[in-house]
Amino acid sequence: MDVICIGMSVVDVLARGVTDVPHDGSTVFVERVSMSAGGDALNQAIILSRFGHAVSLMTLVGDDPQGRFLLGECAKSGVDVRGVTISRQFPTSTTVVLVGKDGERSCISQHGGTADEYGLSDIDIGLISRGVKVVSVGSFFCSEALDTDAVPVVLKAARDAGAVTVADFVQNRPDVTATDLVEVLPLLDYVAPSMSEAVQLTGKTLPDEAAEYLLDAGAHNVVIKLGPKGALARNRSERIAVPSYATDVVDTTGAGDNFMAGFIHGLLRDRPLADCLQFASATAALSVRALGTTGGVQGLADIEALLGRQPLEQALPEPSR
Repeated sequence: MDVICIGMSVVDVLARGVTDVPHDGSTVFVERVSMSAGGDALNQAIILSRFGHAVSLMTLVGDDPQGRFLLGECAKSGVDVRGVTISRQFPTSTTVVLVGKDGERSCISQHGGTADEYGLSDIDIGLISRGVKVVSVGSFFCSEALDTDAVPVVLKAARDAGAVTVADFVQNRPDVTATDLVEVLPLLDYVAPSMSEAVQLTGKTLPDEAAEYLLDAGAHNVVIKLGPKGALARNRSERIAVPSYATDVVDTTGAGDNFMAGFIHGLLRDRPLADCLQFASATAALSVRALGTTGGVQGLADIEALLGRQPLEQALPEPSR
């Protein structure tokens, strides 16, 4: 395998064109209702496979129709599922995604599904072996069992295997901060929170200050996703800011996961950090043009066309001194 994506897989039930929420037994009509694969690890795996990489998914799904649907989506995309564990105790995590006219989404999720319960006992550490180039955790704070018990073991195994380690975040546990990551940050080559996640982790409201805080806490490279403002990467020797691409927004669901897939693609191609960041930005821009988490990006040709033709918005400026 080129890359192992480990973490959250869910079924997304998407309602597009939501203008109101029904109440008192009423019905609200929307433009479209559909079902798609979702979850940080699965989204990354599908997009990376479309980019031509050999990808393995390590996750937990239920022994139910939703779990079988997710396995089928993996098969369609050529994602290896030897690391997928099937639970007969917990249902496959399912999220109802309400997508507004502007493409922004709100989510309704269940507690106690497979994404919440995924832990070390579900993981075959032996699959993380020599030859794997990247191990990506998608994401921190989706499962407490994954965060506290499994991730340190996974990252140490990845380091022993010679793999580059990457992680992004979700805001499912609002009480956690960077101090909860002191054991694992030094094991990560790249951490990639969104700006809102960076604020939660660090208490800093400016991207450069948040990145500096995470570097001081032990991270080797910090990538902060800034949505329409682009992205920022910092390490001890570089500061790189790339702008976002102008795009038509249909649905922002999964844009961060697509960003991560684009970034990892650059790492797998041994590209400089600036190139990784720019490819990630283009991948995220394409992803929001279609409904669902993986419908907007079909392959490398789409990204390369966008990189070659479309002008960029303004990049994040250097902080004032």
